[in-house]
Amino acid sequence: MIDKNQQLITGEETVRGLFSYLSDIEKTYETEEIQWEKSHLLVKSYPLENIGTVIIGMDITNEMHVIQNIVWFLLIITVIFSVLFAWVGHFFAGQAMNPIQKSFQTQRKFVSDASHELRTPLSIFYSSLDVLSGEENLSSFGKEVLEDAKSEAEMMNKLLNDLLFLARSDQGNMELDLEEYDFSSLLDTWLTSFARTVPAHLSLQ
Repeated sequence: MIDKNQQLITGEETVRGLFSYLSDIEKTYETEEIQWEKSHLLVKSYPLENIGTVIIGMDITNEMHVIQNIVWFLLIITVIFSVLFAWVGHFFAGQAMNPIQKSFQTQRKFVSDASHELRTPLSIFYSSLDVLSGEENLSSFGKEVLEDAKSEAEMMNKLLNDLLFLARSDQGNMELDLEEYDFSSLLDTWLTSFARTVPAHLSLQ
């Protein structure tokens, strides 16, 4: 208990030196938590008419340390479990991606191998067409069919080149070869090829 002149009237000062500190702070008459030196205190002030003020409180240092330890423990546990969950997620994601990667590697190898293996018979077929085109006994219709076969062989060869291009691009060995192309001649070739299969009452232009 202190009087109006902030002088100690009576009371047991369990925390030495605290009274001088409390006498300097503003009296709000509300319960508040204060920190003094290494102690945490819960303090309440009551005004007494014509006498002064009664100050009561208790030491909550141990409780504050327990709360701080719990907070630190929860933070550490959160970090540990976050790292653990991240590692588990990465592990299972890698396990799930393994079959996909193996399938992709198998498909890429198949495309590359098939392109190379088909080149040999296609080259032989194309060479045979060149030999046949040199025959003088062929009818005009036969020569026309032969030219169509050569055209289809060239398109097949282009398809193989495209497959090889895709295989190389997947391996990071892609090389672009840009050149001008006569699109009109390609359209004429397509029209000639389809003209034989179109019914008589239809025409292609």
